[in-house]
Amino acid sequence: MNFRSFLSHQLKQNNALTLLLLVNSIIYIGLTLTTLIFQLFNVNLSAWIASSLCLSASIPEFLSKPWTVLTYMFVHTGFFHLFFNMLCLYWFGKLFQESFVRKQLTGVYLLGGLVGGGLYMAAFNIFPYLSEHLAGSSLLGASAAVMAIITAAAVTNPNRQLRLLFIGAIKIKYVAIAAVIISMLSITSSNAGGQIAHLGGAAAGWLYAVLLQKHIDILRPITFIGDKLSVIFVLRKRKSTPKTTYHYVKSDADFNQQKARNDAEMDIILDKIRKSGYGSLSDKEKKKLFDHSANL
Repeated sequence: MNFRSFLSHQLKQNNALTLLLLVNSIIYIGLTLTTLIFQLFNVNLSAWIASSLCLSASIPEFLSKPWTVLTYMFVHTGFFHLFFNMLCLYWFGKLFQESFVRKQLTGVYLLGGLVGGGLYMAAFNIFPYLSEHLAGSSLLGASAAVMAIITAAAVTNPNRQLRLLFIGAIKIKYVAIAAVIISMLSITSSNAGGQIAHLGGAAAGWLYAVLLQKHIDILRPITFIGDKLSVIFVLRKRKSTPKTTYHYVKSDADFNQQKARNDAEMDIILDKIRKSGYGSLSDKEKKKLFDHSANL
């Protein structure tokens, strides 16, 4: 299976977590290799990357490069910066998917990044202490987006336990609370912009989860567009590959009826999680949810 086939397969399976991990990693590797090659010719690309891909706190500069509000959340400065963000994305992305539909992960990631970036710009233009550092200040990294995922998972399933190295079992709500407190206490640190963006991401994740429990999905337009793009990508892939004959054991009618029954059961289980949390599920419902996730 080549790389394009792999991506097509992930899109068809709605495996948003794998795609987010891949996109972040590929961009980091691509930028690192390009920077190294140019460095051999004594050309430093760091300034170009900061100017063209990272989010500036300056409003006029942002208006000249509005795409940076999206690109910044996929750019990382070093291996460990990427590693820890992707490790948290993997851990908490898995927990997020226990309570949400997989395609919602991408929407919350983008929402957290957008709100985090917006709060970062607002803070640096409002507060005198921060505005002194406005010139040359830029934001990058996925941490605000990851904070949105952590907070949304914590709001929906607060008593879900994690087992952390040197700490042991701890409920996810305490992880989210600790992360928010640390960021609040660090808004005047050398990484003030990043900490403020974390708070914006956390606020976005909290708002999304709370509204969704009231059956208000503020990300419906984003998930709708994402579904359409996925369908277009898959259809283009199918047109470019030779036709293959498949043998089905079930008839189309039987298959569709079974799929409809499974989808209806999943909708009931997911609604129950949104209203009462993951802990309200019976053992049988948890097994159905796990089996369904394993087959996605």
